[in-house]
Amino acid sequence: MPESHADATTARWQEVVASLLANRTRGAGDALVRLGDALRMRRRTAAAHTCYLLADLPLDCLRPDAKFALLGSEVTRFAGL
Repeated sequence: MPESHADATTARWQEVVASLLANRTRGAGDALVRLGDALRMRRRTAAAHTCYLLADLPLDCLRPDAKFALLGSEVTRFAGL
């Protein structure tokens, strides 16, 4: 089964992040958030949080739609608390 573009991108996420940071453009922050979301969907929490931090997303434990509230912890696991 051929690897999809999204799978290839998340497999080499460090290279993608390095490229985005080295060639910072107007949409780099949004691209980092999208990459973080793709990594998060694949349960790569630490990698996703790295992308969110580099995109300057705030840590926010009070908003129900927060991407991350505690580094290294998946926010959806605590949604019922």
